[in-house]
Amino acid sequence: MENPYCLKTIFTFEEAASAMAGIIRRTHENQQERQLILNELIEAAKRKKFRFESVTVYSYQQVEPFFEPSRTVRRPAGTDWNRCRITRDDLIAWCQSRQLYPALLFPQQAESIQQKQVDSPVSQYHTPALDALHAAIAQFWVNHDPKHPPKKEEIIDWLQRTHGLTKSMAEAIDKIIRPVERRTGGQIARAKSTRKGFLG
Repeated sequence: MENPYCLKTIFTFEEAASAMAGIIRRTHENQQERQLILNELIEAAKRKKFRFESVTVYSYQQVEPFFEPSRTVRRPAGTDWNRCRITRDDLIAWCQSRQLYPALLFPQQAESIQQKQVDSPVSQYHTPALDALHAAIAQFWVNHDPKHPPKKEEIIDWLQRTHGLTKSMAEAIDKIIRPVERRTGGQIARAKSTRKGFLG
């Protein structure tokens, strides 16, 4: 099934966050994006921006009252936000209130937007580099295996061989189409420089 959420009428917050992020199969790579949306959903629930069914977490404690045998007592320990539930209608209403129309929850709107993009003058604009860019996305990143992502050298070599690009142009295209979490140097380098600043 292309859209596992299309028949759901009740979502856990975790499922709702995945649907809003456009995530069908959860992986380590898309965990951060899903968690950011889940955090927003939880904050909105705490501020009572929509109706939802709360799910309580319980803890079990051993108590030993005087002159009685010990026994286990179940006590509420908080809310299990990941498993709290929201109806499709309430989730969609909340998305609309924020002008959000994720494709997995609004498939008709997504198709309409996609059709407008196909019919737009921008989609009719072509250059050899743009065509190579789109071809590389289709070749390497659409439906790629998260455990074995394409290597930079592989993409650059392919762009040079199949599209006759210079090495500098192929490197630029690789940098543009590479997912943020697959880029090296950026966030890692900033984190190191920040730590260095703290340490002296």
